[in-house]
Amino acid sequence: MKPSEALILGVDTAGSYHWTGHGTPPWQVDAFFRSVKALGANHINFHVHPITHAGKRNSALMQAMLLDIDRACRQRGLYYTLSIEAPNFAPKAEITPGVNEYEHSGDRHFWLLRPEWLQPLLPPKQPKPLLRAVIYDEAAHMQLSNNKYSHFPKADFDKPFFVDTRGMTMPKAWAALVNECGRIRSNHYRLPVPLHTEQVWPDLFHIFARAGWTAAPKLLKEHLNAVVVSVALGAAVQYQDRGARFWVSPDLWSPLGYPGHPPESLRSALLMGYQLGAEGIYVENIDYQGPPKDGPAAGPRTRHPEAPDRGSLVAWQDRETFALTAYGKVVHQFYTQYVPRHPRALDWRTYRPRVAIIRLPDGGWGQFSPGHKPVPHGEASSRDRLLGNPEMPLDKAASEWLHVWPIL
Repeated sequence: MKPSEALILGVDTAGSYHWTGHGTPPWQVDAFFRSVKALGANHINFHVHPITHAGKRNSALMQAMLLDIDRACRQRGLYYTLSIEAPNFAPKAEITPGVNEYEHSGDRHFWLLRPEWLQPLLPPKQPKPLLRAVIYDEAAHMQLSNNKYSHFPKADFDKPFFVDTRGMTMPKAWAALVNECGRIRSNHYRLPVPLHTEQVWPDLFHIFARAGWTAAPKLLKEHLNAVVVSVALGAAVQYQDRGARFWVSPDLWSPLGYPGHPPESLRSALLMGYQLGAEGIYVENIDYQGPPKDGPAAGPRTRHPEAPDRGSLVAWQDRETFALTAYGKVVHQFYTQYVPRHPRALDWRTYRPRVAIIRLPDGGWGQFSPGHKPVPHGEASSRDRLLGNPEMPLDKAASEWLHVWPIL
């Protein structure tokens, strides 16, 4: 992080209370911004969705939406990022009528924001941009599983993400992924806005970083933080000359429910990211209420014993009235008190690895069959695909590096 750049301390709007509960985007709600201020955050990761209801006006409305987000943040002195998770859970979106925005050559399935929508937010049209990145949520997951959830709530979608790796050797598939991620960054976006991905499993970080992306580890979630952070930090250090940076995103979700972690674990994740020198830290989610009791998005409603009855960092009594939960109080204390009182003498670039694991990042992270525990769902065969190739499940060679971690 350059001395002139602010440390990003943010929140994430996945499952936004106002949007999912009342149909109003959070950037149009003043009370939402009051809750962000109460937490002490200076950044919001907005989840954006395609506009498809207005025919030929859809594209103009998409640009207007992004300008609306930028204007709302500019009025309040906030940075923001744009998360385009929508195709992870939807098979199509027709912004141009009759054309699936998510469909690309080779029957691949992902979303490219149109450069003309982003240009008004960035130099030279906006000399002091507040947009910090375009984020592809869990791109590694989508690549390895062939977008299995894009027919949500079913898990039967099966189209490649960035690269169709069927029939490729692992070295060829690795090179194809690096090249395609680089092409998306340099040939499509061609803008002074970084590309990020949030990732859960301890692999593919180096593929994205080599292509100039920032691959941010999700902390907490369902994994071992130390392992994932080690791999992510190593990728950022190795490929910083290509544009990779180090951000982290503590995520309160777990396979057993939401919130699935105690407040003290959130504090620990924030401390880990900060003391490792991350230049961006944002928590998922700010005000998700948990899955609904019924309907297509219904899910386990188990909450951690220390979690409130509803909400995440913030619990809403109504559209205008909120309170900080125990999680929100942790974030408020960390952002407004701990960080100012504990300035860092280093950042992530300061670190030098003592151990290097030399391997091809092939997507092998310890996948296991549904018959194994402790996670109740196991891992379906649709995720047991090295670099997304259904003909290449996890094998002995791809598993060898996992034996290094108990020694470390």
